[in-house]
Amino acid sequence: IAVADNTSVNLNIQTSLSIRSNGDDAAVELVAGEAAVLTRSPARPFVVIAAEGRSIASRAYFNVRHDRSDVCVTCLDGEVRVEHGGKVATLRQRQQVLYGGRGLEQVVTIDPVVVKAWQEGMLVFRNESLDRVIDEVNRDRSGKIVWMNRRLGRRSVEASFQIDRLDDIIALVRDAYDAKVTRLPGGIVLLS
Repeated sequence: IAVADNTSVNLNIQTSLSIRSNGDDAAVELVAGEAAVLTRSPARPFVVIAAEGRSIASRAYFNVRHDRSDVCVTCLDGEVRVEHGGKVATLRQRQQVLYGGRGLEQVVTIDPVVVKAWQEGMLVFRNESLDRVIDEVNRDRSGKIVWMNRRLGRRSVEASFQIDRLDDIIALVRDAYDAKVTRLPGGIVLLS
């Protein structure tokens, strides 16, 4: 979506966005979901409002993800200023910060491939718990995968999946962890 001069926003599934007027700045509110922003407007900063924080950039490519009350901002190129709770973090390429109920957390270095994968029709996981992987897959898959064995969910995973082939995770869990798979109507899958 072209939202302002030299600024576009790419939306992930289940994303809600609101265009806002913010004085001299162009702005959107990310109500929920995930958006990738490309802005090349040096004269006018672009603002993404999410939860109780703001991400501000003039020349940057960045990703903002808003899940429930937590927000994750990742700078993929350029520089992004993140403001939350009276604190400020400046992100540069390959840096990420989280904010929410615990305040503005420490800036960390990330693998941009993992963050950008959704834009290329993929989900990429590096050293993630199966719980986290299944949560992400459930976000993108019709139906729902349900854990019946929580201990299994703490296992670590390194994997990539095409978004249009998300049931591959079911085969992975069945084969790699000897899990029992029970398929129910409506796309419900029980893993035990």
